Amino acid sequence: KKTFNKTYSNYVNEYKITIASKMLIETDLSVSEIGYESGFNNLSFFHRQFTKYKQISPKTYRQIYHRI
Repeated sequence: KKTFNKTYSNYVNEYKITIASKMLIETDLSVSEIGYESGFNNLSFFHRQFTKYKQISPKTYRQIYHRI
């Protein structure tokens, strides 16, 4: 906690969201599949965490960044 200045669970969730963000841009998997593939067992929790860290929904994130 002292090293990263955040709790272990926050660190892990942030890491999972980073993986999901990359997958949203680089793959054509559905948002649900990406949620599960990035380590979330609950899609509602995945959506909440993604929105918390990125301030945007996974679907909107893909629409914006997939074209770049």
